[in-house]
Amino acid sequence: LSSAEMDKRGIRYSFSNEAEDDRVLGERSQIRQVLLNLGLNAMDAMPQGGTLHIRGSVRREAAQDRGWYDLWVEDNGPGIAAEVLPHIFEPFFSTRTLQSRPQTPDQTSGQGQSLGRYAGLGLAVARSLAQARNGALTAVNRPEGGASFCLSLPLADA
Repeated sequence: LSSAEMDKRGIRYSFSNEAEDDRVLGERSQIRQVLLNLGLNAMDAMPQGGTLHIRGSVRREAAQDRGWYDLWVEDNGPGIAAEVLPHIFEPFFSTRTLQSRPQTPDQTSGQGQSLGRYAGLGLAVARSLAQARNGALTAVNRPEGGASFCLSLPLADA
C-alpha cells in the first residue's frame, strides 16, 4: 500500500499501533500479506475516495492466560452486502469480474504466466494465514458505514 497510490485515489489514511513493544506469533511476511490483501480490498471498496483506518491494539484474556494482538482495517466504503458477508472468506468467491494482468515471466520455466485480479483468493488466503498462526480473521459492517476487518493473532510469550 503506497501513500502515492492512496493519494491518487483520494483515500485518506491513518495508522496507529498501541502495541509497539509486543511481539506477535507469526512470520512478518505473512502478516504483511494479510494486511496488503485487506488494504487493497478497502481501497477497491472506495473508488471515489474515502478513509482507511489501520490500527493495532493488544488485549489480554485472563481465561485463556494469553495476550492477543488485534489489527483492525476499516474503511468508509459501502460496506459488505448482507447476502455476501457469509461468503467472503470462501476460496474463489468474488463479487467482482476477474481481470487479467499482463504476462509475467515465471521464475522457474521462463514462460509467461497470467496473473488474475479479483479471483476471490485474497480473503481466503488471508484467513488461512491467520488460522495457521492460531489466530482469526473476521469481518463486520460498521454501524456508521463501511467494513471492518480484524486480524487477531496470539502474542509471543514474553
